Amino acid sequence: MIETSPRPSWQVILGVAIWLIAVVAGYCWMTSYSYEAGKLTPAAQAAIAPSSEGKPVLFVFLHPECPCSNATVDELRRISEECGGKLGITAIFASYPTLPGPVTQSDLWQMAARIPGVTVLKDEDGSMRQRFHAATSGECLLLDHAGSILFHGGITSSRGHFGSSAGGDAIIAFYHGKTSPLQTAPVFGCTLDNH
Repeated sequence: MIETSPRPSWQVILGVAIWLIAVVAGYCWMTSYSYEAGKLTPAAQAAIAPSSEGKPVLFVFLHPECPCSNATVDELRRISEECGGKLGITAIFASYPTLPGPVTQSDLWQMAARIPGVTVLKDEDGSMRQRFHAATSGECLLLDHAGSILFHGGITSSRGHFGSSAGGDAIIAFYHGKTSPLQTAPVFGCTLDNH
């Protein structure tokens, strides 16, 4: 006599169906969040002064507690290495009274400070963010020696995505005197208006 396994009950089938729906919905939410760009407002051209050293300058605005910005700082390391220290790079960290500790002790600050050729500054009162109209952690401004904007945007391909990016490649291309069709890219990070 051949034994047949019992058919699953409707409760089991319903449970599996609900579980599958939850998994797919969670995956879709996580994926859409990863590719949801932050706010990018036009930079204030009039507020930008020419470089005193006569070389291109890259400003990067960061929130010290933004987990997405670890990838931005990693890409910043690649840009610094590719440009051989001949590109002035300044990482500007937002500072808020609600932070759990001093900005200078955050992991992100420490990561940025370890990159050769990167100057790390604290934007205590938010004046630098306001001056350049920076709104999202990871927002970058590449300026030529005269202060004209060459690139404005992000240097990661999604939230927390490590590896080379179109924005990073555009900055490196501009530095090497090549024409890049990319002058802006989405920024993936936390808002800088979070006090």
